[in-house]
Amino acid sequence: MKDVKGQQAGECQAEPKTEELKSQLEAREAEIKELTDSLQRLQAEFDNYRKRQDREIEEKKHKIKAEIIQKLLPVLDSFEQAFKNHDESIDGWERIYAQLMDTFEQEGLKAITTKGKFDPHQHEVLLVEPSEQEEGTIIQELQRGYTYYGQIIRTSKVKISKK
Repeated sequence: MKDVKGQQAGECQAEPKTEELKSQLEAREAEIKELTDSLQRLQAEFDNYRKRQDREIEEKKHKIKAEIIQKLLPVLDSFEQAFKNHDESIDGWERIYAQLMDTFEQEGLKAITTKGKFDPHQHEVLLVEPSEQEEGTIIQELQRGYTYYGQIIRTSKVKISKK
């Protein structure tokens, strides 16, 4: 069917529909561009946040280390005095050792006990020696182990008995 101008009836309606679809497509493309820009900004902000957090963590680590070193400086001073007065008795060295251990204990370090039965979670066997004692009894501590706030940071190296 043709209308007055000789066009088919469906052609007039197709042109406005095409324009509407083009308009919707442009709106969607603009929305996609806006969302993409927003995502890129968020990614950049997150990356900056992560870098800032890493810097702050490093600064805190350095601050904590500086505080511990500051607490150990009096022990270092005591060692220097002992070296100057090398004729000092063994008692002086024991006092310095006690001062150092006290400082470490205040910071959460504790020595692992090596008395009694072998515990594979706290002790590492370096030597086994025949003995009259019950098998698995610690005979000698070869190197002291330590915990830091309850977490083992070094196991004790020990010699145990064997029947």
